Amino acid sequence: MHIRISQKLVIAFALALSVGCGGSSSSSDGSGGTGAIGGVGGSGAEGGAGGTGGTGGAGAEGGTGGAGAEGGAGGAGAEGGTGGAGAEGGAGGAGGVGGAGGVGGAGGAGGGGVPCGVTQCIGNEVCFEDRCVQCGIDSDCGENGLCVDNICRVACDDDAGCAEQQACANGICIDVECRGDEQCPDGVCLDYACVGCRVVDDCADQDCGSTPCQCLENACVGCNADDQCADGFCVNTRCEECRDNADCGDGDFCVLNACVDCRDNGDCADGNICLDDLCQPPPPGDSCAEPIMYEFGSIARGNTAIYAPLNAGSCQGAEAPDVVHAFQAPEDGTVCATTRGSDYDTALYVFETECNGANELDCNDDDNDWEIADGTRSTVEFAVTAGQTYYLVVDGWSGASGNYILSTSLGACADVIPPSCIGDDDCVGDEICRAGNCGLACDEETPCVGNALCEEGACRAVECLDDAGCVNNFFDNRCDQNRCVECAVDDHCDDGEVCRANRCRDACQVDADCMGFSPEACVEGACTVVDCLEDDDCFNGVCADQTCIECRNGADCDDDACGGRPCLCAEATCVACVEDADCGDGSFCNQGSCRDCRDDADCADGSCINGYCLDGGDTCEDPLAYELGTVVRGINEPYSGTTRGSCAGRGREIIYSFSAAAAGTVCLTTRDSNYDTSLYVRAGECDGGMEVACNDDDRFEGSILDVGNRSTVEFNVIADQTYFVFVDAFSEFGLGNYVLSSSIGACAANVPPVCIDNDDCPFSNVCRNNACEFFCEDNDACGARELCQAGACVEVDCRVDDQCANGICLEDNTCAPCREAADCGELACNGGACVCADNQCVQCAADGDCADGVCSLGGVLANQCVACVETAQCAEGEICFDNACVAQPEGGGLCEAPIAYALGQILTGSLANGLSRDSAVGCGGAGAGPEKVHTFTVQEDTEVCFQTRGSNLADPVLYIRDTACTGPDANEVACNDNSPAFAGGFQSAVSINAVAGVEYFIMVDSFFIDVAAGGDQYVLTSRVGPCEGDAIPVCAADADCLAGTCDAGECVAEMQPPIEGDTTAFFSEYIEGSSFNKAVEIYNAGAAAIDLNTCSINLYSNGAQADDADTIGLGADDQPTMLAPGAVYTLCNGRADQALLDVCDQTSGSLNHNGDDTIALVCGGTVLDVIGQIGFDPGNAWSSDDASTLDSTLRRNCDVQGGDASGDDAFDPSAQWTGFPVDTFDGIGNHCL
Repeated sequence: MHIRISQKLVIAFALALSVGCGGSSSSSDGSGGTGAIGGVGGSGAEGGAGGTGGTGGAGAEGGTGGAGAEGGAGGAGAEGGTGGAGAEGGAGGAGGVGGAGGVGGAGGAGGGGVPCGVTQCIGNEVCFEDRCVQCGIDSDCGENGLCVDNICRVACDDDAGCAEQQACANGICIDVECRGDEQCPDGVCLDYACVGCRVVDDCADQDCGSTPCQCLENACVGCNADDQCADGFCVNTRCEECRDNADCGDGDFCVLNACVDCRDNGDCADGNICLDDLCQPPPPGDSCAEPIMYEFGSIARGNTAIYAPLNAGSCQGAEAPDVVHAFQAPEDGTVCATTRGSDYDTALYVFETECNGANELDCNDDDNDWEIADGTRSTVEFAVTAGQTYYLVVDGWSGASGNYILSTSLGACADVIPPSCIGDDDCVGDEICRAGNCGLACDEETPCVGNALCEEGACRAVECLDDAGCVNNFFDNRCDQNRCVECAVDDHCDDGEVCRANRCRDACQVDADCMGFSPEACVEGACTVVDCLEDDDCFNGVCADQTCIECRNGADCDDDACGGRPCLCAEATCVACVEDADCGDGSFCNQGSCRDCRDDADCADGSCINGYCLDGGDTCEDPLAYELGTVVRGINEPYSGTTRGSCAGRGREIIYSFSAAAAGTVCLTTRDSNYDTSLYVRAGECDGGMEVACNDDDRFEGSILDVGNRSTVEFNVIADQTYFVFVDAFSEFGLGNYVLSSSIGACAANVPPVCIDNDDCPFSNVCRNNACEFFCEDNDACGARELCQAGACVEVDCRVDDQCANGICLEDNTCAPCREAADCGELACNGGACVCADNQCVQCAADGDCADGVCSLGGVLANQCVACVETAQCAEGEICFDNACVAQPEGGGLCEAPIAYALGQILTGSLANGLSRDSAVGCGGAGAGPEKVHTFTVQEDTEVCFQTRGSNLADPVLYIRDTACTGPDANEVACNDNSPAFAGGFQSAVSINAVAGVEYFIMVDSFFIDVAAGGDQYVLTSRVGPCEGDAIPVCAADADCLAGTCDAGECVAEMQPPIEGDTTAFFSEYIEGSSFNKAVEIYNAGAAAIDLNTCSINLYSNGAQADDADTIGLGADDQPTMLAPGAVYTLCNGRADQALLDVCDQTSGSLNHNGDDTIALVCGGTVLDVIGQIGFDPGNAWSSDDASTLDSTLRRNCDVQGGDASGDDAFDPSAQWTGFPVDTFDGIGNHCL
């Protein structure tokens, strides 16, 4: 049970254990010590007159004191202090005589000491000049003590009389840093302070760089100026080689004050990299062309930071440096490879035969499938063929790099985990290698410690040994096969769930039982996430057997996927062909693509490489001829990659050559290619000629727009000079179709064409305005839901009725429910027959279609028969509201019957019978609730201020219109939602420059859709002038006040008479949530009902004092609101979430507390309960343990049966409350049920 002790009680208790300036000493030879709850009598807590304490004498044990309330055994003392008159202490007897060093007798309760000013001294303090201090005179400090500024100091003649870390100064010991060198670990002692040196010999063991140390200004330094350095410069008191790059010659760089050849790979040329501050050729493993040869089954180690980011897998790795390992498969089977044990976030992928995306077998960023590699390490599994070469690329997530470990095993990852060690040398410290894992040696006498298993003599760390090892996991708190999982059997899951693959899933019988955010199907009785349930679930492709595939038939394929040829669907893959006959132009079908050849014999002039006839362009010895201004197309797959440009180009290149007919500027681009290209040009010679231009991605001034990672170069040519153009790929994975085009002149002014004629374009495309476009001759060339328009196939909803679900395809090729009424068939429209209007089946299109009433042609009920659309269609005394004739609200307040208002009038009204017909145009459209309309005019032009201060409506909105009250002609002049500075809180104030004779409409609206009962009344006041300065009075007489009486223009709440009978009401729940989620719950723990009209909630913001509270009255204004015994009453902010408002009994915009605000429950003028401390600001909140008044829900413990009526004592929320996370509403509205 938690008990909160009031501050007053603590003080009284402390005074009962001590005396005042009579002084009880705690020393062994002083006056009598204080007993546990007795000893020499102190000031009693609300008792009668106390007795006088006795004088202690020398003796073994003290005599018995006067009778006390709960007196304990007193402490040892020589002289007991004389107790003074007690302050309301209980009747105590005379104290006994204490013995020296013995145990004091039972103390009498109540006797008090002499007051020391306005306080009493506790402990070893003395009373001096009406203050409790450590000392007043030297004798208070004992032997060899001096009293200096009321603090005891040790007197001294020299340092020997002081402690080790003290020195004698002006006759007293003071604290110093040192008295000798031995107390300065990094220097010497000078004038009681540690410094670097006194003389240069003190610097003998110091490192000052390349020069001997000097002692300058008591610091060991190498230099203070450049001329003190034989070579280099003085930088931060050390002689260094350089300060910046200018100090280094030969293009070197200054890094950490040393000249280096390079800082990173960008500082190196000719394909070199920056390694150990020197430009040098890349080490093995930099590319698939020069991989590190890996021995299968071994452990490879290294650091990727020295490599370039040249490769990328489908899952990750484009930005991080990577290293390539190659191995030959020892036999057919499955291989598991992992980077477990690496010290950074890795990515791992594998290629077969060649390093490109088409040959990728697997790619993994984080090992979530096999859980072999912990955290962000990676694991892949792939099939191998004996003797085939495979490339394992160790890469990183994003730009990560570091020390990597690569290991492999033959077999599935689930069956054969790759080793983390081969021998003991692969382990660190005292660990040994057993069964491929590093661990400490173990046996029956030396078991493993923690979560580890002893396997073959070595400890292997595991995630858990039993469920106890998973207690800190949020969901995965069951141990299954040494892994923390959510479940191992169905019993581990909640009702309605089953355990599948160690996860609790909703139980099901059919797919319809599953309703997850991702596609879910019922698989083996459990709702399981699947790729898809329908085609729309697949980002690319279609859905078959709950799996996204590329195609079910050729119609599912995009023709672009097959090189411009019509696609076929073979084994769920879009291909151009299955056999040679599918190519139709003499080409050969090779692995789904139409190719030029199968072997060299199929090529008239050249050789067959990868299915293509090469007529040149693969080497510098045989470049392809190029003519400036033309467009050439091709595919780079059959070409090799042997050259690089200075900017990029590690892929396959095609070499062209041309001679310039005249001097000038040339622009070359690959902008219509479909892969990441690089483009460079050499002059004079192909191999070794001077590079005149190089570009990776087209990003220079005047570049061609929308080129992205394609390439563009601009350079000057010399007449009759031969130039060699290299169409390369950024990386070795860059494969695809290239397009090379050019123009004579600057790129910005002369953009190279994509095509010159139709022959430059792919299949089914034509050249228009130097761009390739698909061309159709008629609708038959387009898809079933496409039309041929100006040579292009345009997608439409339908071409025939059968393509529409309702069977109607309109002339504009859109589906619609009807052309005429007969198309609506047997449809019923809101209980009546349908007509066809604007191709939609509706109830009516004109009033004549309605047997009774009229046809609404707009709004929510458009094309429905309604009772009215305007008030003129209703009977006298009725208005048209929401297309129904309803009785006009009593008292007016509508545009049809506004309430007259006079300038300066104090008008009270209610929105209880208001209608929600309008809202503000400005103020964010505020005013969703009911409103009342008022009219006024002025006799002369003047500025007028209106306000709602004094309303009990939670959040009024004021807006003013002229010209018309509502409709298209209404003009909103001004609006205001909240005016806290002038009207206060969520009340509103707005001013306008009123024009004489103009009728204005004043709307008093509610921000909230629903208005709480008892919180619907508003006050409308006004005055001439702006809304600033002194407040506008809210009353002239008591009748103007919604509650209380009128005093000097302000409504003052009446003091309610005390409640008769049991008043055991207190706060049972407190909510300080996000935004406006604020609430308090009041519980009646008594035996009688309480009239809440006599109660209020007092809010003390930011440490406000007792007389500065914001008061919120409780209950309804027009009738008693009784809180029955055992019932609760909830007050909420009117803007709280609907889930909270649903359980609220009353709302108020004034309930907007924060964690540092105090809240009190006051009934009949009596404080019943307080949350916080009145007059004290704790900063952000009162917090202890898991309970806090900030961003939290607090619930009163069920054993608490009364409130804390003291508002000035310290508040500990954990004493009587239990804390819950922010916006927890599930307990509000009941208490301990």
